[in-house]
Amino acid sequence: MMAEELNTNGDVTIEAETAEAAPAAEPSADPNAALSAMAASLEAAQAEAADYKDRWLRATAEAQNMRRRFERDRSELISSANERLLLRILPVLDDVNLAFVNIPADLNEQDQKWVSGFALIQRKLSNTLLSEGMSVIETEGQEFDPALHEAITHEAAEGYQTNQIIGEVRKGYKLGERVLRPALVRVAQ
Repeated sequence: MMAEELNTNGDVTIEAETAEAAPAAEPSADPNAALSAMAASLEAAQAEAADYKDRWLRATAEAQNMRRRFERDRSELISSANERLLLRILPVLDDVNLAFVNIPADLNEQDQKWVSGFALIQRKLSNTLLSEGMSVIETEGQEFDPALHEAITHEAAEGYQTNQIIGEVRKGYKLGERVLRPALVRVAQ
């Protein structure tokens, strides 16, 4: 059974009536004891509230950390997939570049059109790779850097200083700041 009461604020409160009447609270003879009991109850409630707030703050921080970790892992996965794909495309780009280096000088007009068409394809491929953040590692006139270059020979060469790159055998590429593939170079001794 429900009973409605009007409290001092004018709000209606609904209380369930039970079959057994709750024993009436005995008024304490000592008002200081009641006050200290209320103070202890308040202190316990405040400690419990502080504990709940601490747990909530920890859970919120943990959720934010997990979200950041998820985004970082997702970004690394995408970067890794891009890196693998670019590494598989680089030999194709090498072959196209090598073909242009070895074009015969005596081409007829029809062959010249084919070469021009393939030059456009080469340029589109290079521009696409560059737009994805890939860049060519510079070698000409540079000093050998083992982080960027891979030496295949050390040769005595006039006009070059020791550890200066003499020539490039295969282009090297970077993806952002990471070395995707080091440049194969010949180095002066």
